[in-house]
Amino acid sequence: MGEDLRAPFGAAVQLAGQLRRFCRQIEGDLDRLPGGYDLRDLFRPGGGRSRLTWRKLSVLLDALPGDGLYKTAVLNTLSDDELAEMAAKPREGHGSWNHLELLVAELIDRVGLVAYGLRVWEKPPEPYRRPGVVAHRRRKVDPVARARLRAIAEEHARLHGYEIETPMDFTPEVPPEPA
Repeated sequence: MGEDLRAPFGAAVQLAGQLRRFCRQIEGDLDRLPGGYDLRDLFRPGGGRSRLTWRKLSVLLDALPGDGLYKTAVLNTLSDDELAEMAAKPREGHGSWNHLELLVAELIDRVGLVAYGLRVWEKPPEPYRRPGVVAHRRRKVDPVARARLRAIAEEHARLHGYEIETPMDFTPEVPPEPA
């Protein structure tokens, strides 16, 4: 048989392998979905009550949340090298981070800015890297505005009894552009 005819069977064999290895996790995740898919319907005529087919199962598994039972079990079987390789590749389709992960990244960014404000770091930290978000570019600041910001910072330091030891970078950040 030609390569083009073997491809669909290869995907089905791979899906059957995933089903064999992670049956309990897949069944648990499918049961939580709206409509409650029954994995047994896959082997019933016409896909049973939920009309579950091999193709639909493949689509549902891909769309499961990253913190679900199935995807967590799959990630737990990967080595550190395999995880690093996966993280380096861009995901096709939907984003790879859920809302909670994006909020945690935002929290990391804000803690970094607080640390910079408390003079723990000399420069403002770079934003935490988010998948699918292009790194930001810094905008040039008018020298007059920079001098005014420096004067405000020095006056604040004098009023509150501390000295500015390092040159301050008052370059505002441009918000990240969506990918």
